[in-house]
Amino acid sequence: MMHPNTVMAPINQDKGLGVVATKFIPKGTIVYTIDPFDVKIPLDSPLLKDTRYREIITRYGYITGPEGYIIGWDHSKYVNHSCSPNTISTGWGFEIAIRDIQPGEEIVDEYGLFNIESDLACACGAPGCRGIVSKLDHIALTPVWNVWVKDALSKFFLVDQPMLIYLESDAIDEIKTFVQTQKGYKSVSTNLLPLTLGKATSSSSGISAEM
Repeated sequence: MMHPNTVMAPINQDKGLGVVATKFIPKGTIVYTIDPFDVKIPLDSPLLKDTRYREIITRYGYITGPEGYIIGWDHSKYVNHSCSPNTISTGWGFEIAIRDIQPGEEIVDEYGLFNIESDLACACGAPGCRGIVSKLDHIALTPVWNVWVKDALSKFFLVDQPMLIYLESDAIDEIKTFVQTQKGYKSVSTNLLPLTLGKATSSSSGISAEM
């Protein structure tokens, strides 16, 4: 489920549809979380072997660990990737704003955390665009992504959180413990499948922890 202050909108000819903010969304805000209305498709589902449905599932869904694909019931499935995202997946399974998002600004995410099955060409246009989004990007970038999330979590209990009611109480307690003690943090890599794990092949990501 997407934050209530977002809508689907045409972005440009290359991207097609996307999601934009209708009001200011401050850093530290939950922007998306899984909810019971989302469509869940196991990794061993026959639908993934059916050519009529596989492309739809892989285009609009994402793999959230061993549970399989999730396809959002709302406009969440239209969120585009950027190598300089303003939201990112956390180890608790929700997306958090890692910087202030202005009204009319596109909501963009990091697909490198979505257990993608093959490399994706990227033309996001962001400074430092990687050109390719790889299922192994996390090897070099997880430390940077974790810095972004930890910084955003410092604002978590200081901003309006209309999506907080959809988080499990255990997750809220764990986040509160981390914010207060800096202990018990869940890495962004928590929900990555073993097939995306490997050894680094590059020593430089070109991405900075500075937001």
